[in-house]
Amino acid sequence: MAATVEHLRRANRARVLEQLVYSGSMSRTVLGRRLELSSGGITNIVDDLVADGLVVEEGTRATRGRPVTLLKPNAEAALFIGAEVGERDVAVELFDLSMTLRESASRELRDGRSDPTLVGALLRDAVDEIVARHPGRVSGIGLAVPGTVETPGDGGDPIVYAPSLGWKPTPVSVLLDSEIPVFAENATSVTALAEQRLNRDDNRAHFTVAHLGRWVGLGAVMNGELVRGSNGMAGQWGHTTAEPTGPLCRCGSRGCLESLVGAEALLGQWHAAGGPDQTGSGWDRITALCEAARDGDPIASGVITDALQRLGISLGNVITLLNPERVFISGWVGLRLMHYFEAELTAAVTSHAFGPSTKTLQIVPTSFGGDTTAVGAALIPLARFIEQIASGSAKPVF
Repeated sequence: MAATVEHLRRANRARVLEQLVYSGSMSRTVLGRRLELSSGGITNIVDDLVADGLVVEEGTRATRGRPVTLLKPNAEAALFIGAEVGERDVAVELFDLSMTLRESASRELRDGRSDPTLVGALLRDAVDEIVARHPGRVSGIGLAVPGTVETPGDGGDPIVYAPSLGWKPTPVSVLLDSEIPVFAENATSVTALAEQRLNRDDNRAHFTVAHLGRWVGLGAVMNGELVRGSNGMAGQWGHTTAEPTGPLCRCGSRGCLESLVGAEALLGQWHAAGGPDQTGSGWDRITALCEAARDGDPIASGVITDALQRLGISLGNVITLLNPERVFISGWVGLRLMHYFEAELTAAVTSHAFGPSTKTLQIVPTSFGGDTTAVGAALIPLARFIEQIASGSAKPVF
């Protein structure tokens, strides 16, 4: 019986800490009501967390009765790194237990992104820069990659499949081998994780994130759980076949969605159809394409119309299969399309989805703009830390 009571106590400690981290400061009364714990129970749990240095009192808030004391996570109790292998650089960000960004480091990829060994060297250099300033205090590293991460059943080194970068299957240890625990995940999946955990205005249980950039992917949360598949390889929406006789994709198949609506595909179609010579960053060139289409240029309009139609069919199929409440559009191409053609994209999607599935559907830009991936990656070691609170093995790292 004692072991059962102790297990329940630790589980409730983890639930309280999780609620404060993800939902923000609140009183003991509100915490107890949300978690369905008695006033005595919540008081004992909070007292334990305060004594362990995991929770602190923030101050008081006036009410109609006596002032109430607000609680919040002790930001200094744990540090987590979120690292991202992006399209132009590797970005490493440090967060505390309140998920506040503390500092960041980045390394430009330039032309070296196709070499995972070089990417790994840059990534380790940026991570080491931050860890050196906080020796012994970083609890874990979340690594977001533009591809799938296969988790071997034998517990061996996870394998990254990133055809968009031209990589052969690459062990995670090639990218980041650290004494600090490293947890790798698909970049769109961690974006979905950030939407689920940190979007305090809209904590939905059924939604998808569609990423459109140099690569195309999908993250899905169903029944409040991130969909990963049997070995972590779910969400390869960009490598579903959109046109069987379409162009050759970097993954080796033909007609993949990524080969038709990814950044390079759209810009290539514009140029091949007689569009202007293109200079500047990818963001600038996609913006120029969207603005030309908006202004009625027939070549640009044709490229965008085809892209919206293809996306409408592909996302419509996703909605028909999964029935999400909301679709978040992420990635720099996706954000540009939503800025200029939100109504057109929404119409294209809903026209190709099963009608009843679209009654309450919303298609919106991601809540965090272009800064979602690293924070989403940091949520993975944070979740592991909270799991360790429940098991009794986590300690503050002051």
